[in-house]
Amino acid sequence: MFGDDVAEIINSGGIAQNKAWHEDVRGLADLRDPVQLQRAQQGFGKHFGVSASDVPEIAARRMVEIKKIRNDYSHEANASVNFQEFFQDAVAIVCHIAFLTTEVDRISVYPWEDYLDTFEPQSKV
Repeated sequence: MFGDDVAEIINSGGIAQNKAWHEDVRGLADLRDPVQLQRAQQGFGKHFGVSASDVPEIAARRMVEIKKIRNDYSHEANASVNFQEFFQDAVAIVCHIAFLTTEVDRISVYPWEDYLDTFEPQSKV
């Protein structure tokens, strides 16, 4: 969803209904093939206005892996997902998108405890 939101800011209306920013990154891609790797990079950058050559290889590899795992889990009922690795790749992809689409060369993360009062319910109900 983060990628969809960023893509909408960069290219409003550029993603077809019921599609996602990563629609052209294939979970079945064989990344040993340089052509398929380049297509994955191109698919990663497509909705952000970024060329394949600007997408780090690791970003495309992570997206292919996430889609493969998601497909195995969703369509093949494979319950042996390593959540820690999946989560790390998902967070890394968010970082890749942020670095590809902004001039800022860092991401600041603050301890959630600093904002605890912000998210506490305001009513007594």
